[in-house]
Amino acid sequence: MKKLIFKNIPQLIALVKRYESITQEEIDNADITGIETYHGRLNPLANALTGFGKMTTCTLCIAILGEDAIKEDDASSLDCSKCVYHELQPNAYKYSCIEVAKETYDAIDKSSEVDLLKAYRNRAKAIRKAFKEYDINFD
Repeated sequence: MKKLIFKNIPQLIALVKRYESITQEEIDNADITGIETYHGRLNPLANALTGFGKMTTCTLCIAILGEDAIKEDDASSLDCSKCVYHELQPNAYKYSCIEVAKETYDAIDKSSEVDLLKAYRNRAKAIRKAFKEYDINFD
């Protein structure tokens, strides 16, 4: 097992557990008031439920960069190399989270209320699989 030393591993574990525990009822009743698309992306429903898709709401980003550093959601000057996802995508200076199991990231981003639950579950499985060789206890 490879040992990882990243500040946001606890947030990664919590996010996987959240993806696995979210219910269809939560999805159906989520309040997306005031959440807009972001740079042509961002599923407002997914963002409301998990902080998905935006640096200012992503728990992993907040853990490594701090809330003050990402208030404007301006990635031009931020260093994402301290994120646990960067371990799997070392050549991606920014947004390595998108590249890890990209198809599952895109599926959440494009999901409606009908298929979001399945997309979350698939993302959780993919993250577990991607970090399988590392010493991370998701259970």
